[in-house]
Amino acid sequence: MAALGRRSFWTIVIAIVVSAALAGLLFWIYLRFAEEIPKRLRAASLIGVSIVAGVPLVLTVGVLASFLMETAKIAFGNARFAGLVQTFLVLGVLALVVWLVKRSLFRPDRTASRAMLWVARGFGAASGVALVVLFVQAAGTQQLLGGVESLAALQVRDLGLRGIGTAPAIVALTLYSLLPLVRNTYAGLNNVDNAIIDSGRGMGMTPSQIFLQIELPLATPVIMAGVRNAGIALVGIGTVATVIGAGGLGDFVINGISSTSIDLVLLGTIPAIALALVFDAAMRGVESVVTSPGIKQVQQ
Repeated sequence: MAALGRRSFWTIVIAIVVSAALAGLLFWIYLRFAEEIPKRLRAASLIGVSIVAGVPLVLTVGVLASFLMETAKIAFGNARFAGLVQTFLVLGVLALVVWLVKRSLFRPDRTASRAMLWVARGFGAASGVALVVLFVQAAGTQQLLGGVESLAALQVRDLGLRGIGTAPAIVALTLYSLLPLVRNTYAGLNNVDNAIIDSGRGMGMTPSQIFLQIELPLATPVIMAGVRNAGIALVGIGTVATVIGAGGLGDFVINGISSTSIDLVLLGTIPAIALALVFDAAMRGVESVVTSPGIKQVQQ
């Protein structure tokens, strides 16, 4: 990770673009020739394409997350930006309050309900603009991009991607999460009934349509189960990332263990448990949105 941080920023951008283009090409080839691939090799081919596609994803997430984390530390920890932080929080709270009032007091078909929805969207958009301005000003300080002489001299470590800290933790956790994600994706696609696929083929559907409109929707519940399992596991494992300087709730746990203070340990573990429960509930909500109503009826 330290060696990656010494690379030129534009070298990483080129690598991400080339990797993404290669992943897109392989995915198109898979969709184009999926029918010619034996069924036993089809899932393995898709997994290989997904792994190739994961390379630019890991690089992009690592660089972007590191930069945003470093920017957020400056933005929310510097008294110079206190006004913008308060503006962002106030507008965000107003948007949430107006939306909750609209949901609880008005019917969807009424003019007042639509007006309050637009008011909530306006407050939310204004809060988003305040957050963008806050991050732009924080990124221009001497601690980040303000100390870089030119774009040609910009290195990845200037964006926060260094040997220790948030970036290596994110990359490691992303790679760790691939096992349940790939395993559930394989299981979901492999268990799609061949009779349903043959029915779609008999209706004249192309391989791309069969994959996107039959195989993927039917496999979505199993795939989302893998996402939930991976997310809950990463919440727990992420606490250990404090040992490489990533910070977080693990700081309380490690300090509590070293000082034999059960209060500090609970201060780190209880919020981690609550975060895992919230994440699981959020993913269940996402699953209910992306799952077809017909599939829900079959599951029930």
